[in-house]
Amino acid sequence: MSDSNDKKIEFNTSDVLNALLHRGQNMQHLATQESVDNLRRENEVSFASLRSDIDQRFESVNKQFESVNKQFESVNKQFEVINQRFEFIDKRFESVDKRFDKLEGKFDRLQWFIVAAALALLFKEYIFKAATLVQ
Repeated sequence: MSDSNDKKIEFNTSDVLNALLHRGQNMQHLATQESVDNLRRENEVSFASLRSDIDQRFESVNKQFESVNKQFESVNKQFEVINQRFEFIDKRFESVDKRFDKLEGKFDRLQWFIVAAALALLFKEYIFKAATLVQ
């Protein structure tokens, strides 16, 4: 019996109560840690999926921007062609303006000739009388 007494382990009441009370907390802590680990794994998977989705979307947006840039470049080329046409038209207008200026000068001389001829017809008798007096 002495051997059985040596192998006995004694606990006082407060130690047993503390162990029973804290056992539930330890189990809760283990369950909470497992949940956290599961959430962490799930979050890592979802973040990886989200990251790849965002990368794909950014690539799509970059391709669209490249497409829009190409369209703007073609529009710019068209505007350059239109600007060249406008420059050509401006030169034509300048040449037409010069021609109109020449015609305007000729028209002014023609008007003065008509006025002078009309006055000469009106006053032809006085002009002939004055011419005969001078001779």
